[in-house]
Amino acid sequence: MKRSNKNRKVEYFATAIAIPTSSYYNNKPRIARCRVCDKVAHYRVVWDMDRISKIEYYCKACVNKLDN
Repeated sequence: MKRSNKNRKVEYFATAIAIPTSSYYNNKPRIARCRVCDKVAHYRVVWDMDRISKIEYYCKACVNKLDN
């Protein structure tokens, strides 16, 4: 599911989002946590600014608060 706004794109993932790490000793991916409440994140929000894209991760409860 994708929802988009003028400056925001929201993507849903059915499983927890894994962020790859680039460490030689610890090559396990890091699980993304919600920016607000620190739960496991299932939504990735990409904020498109002029020349910068900012990526943040949210859980279901917190991503619904963005629309309000």
